Amino acid sequence: MGIPPLLFMTKENDSPPYPQYVMQWQRATPLSVYFSVNIDKSLNPPCDITEQVKKTVIRVFNGEVEGIQRAGIGATLNVGKYYAPIIAIEPYSVSVVSVMISQDGKNWLSALTPGVAQVPVLQADNIHVELR
Repeated sequence: MGIPPLLFMTKENDSPPYPQYVMQWQRATPLSVYFSVNIDKSLNPPCDITEQVKKTVIRVFNGEVEGIQRAGIGATLNVGKYYAPIIAIEPYSVSVVSVMISQDGKNWLSALTPGVAQVPVLQADNIHVELR
């Protein structure tokens, strides 16, 4: 999805023949991201914990949690920053067993780095929450 190249010439501080430069841009393509979150059910988390976890993961991903930068092009998505906001839902009854991330929903990692031409995107349906 490239944009046609742009040719420009600079005449400032130069004499003929003036240097010419070709610049080209590329638009980032979306990279769907998946999360798997396991919660300890023995502490009796809230009955709507699945929805609360999904909302929290989306807020962290979008940079809506203070001190946490949003997921971006070429930036490593490390699952470590998701633990505290999830536990903060209800600190006495929410214990996170694990958080994993994937770009295909099959191969799970603790960190994922999109390419420089990929923008990470997240949908609630791509967040799996399991009580263990």
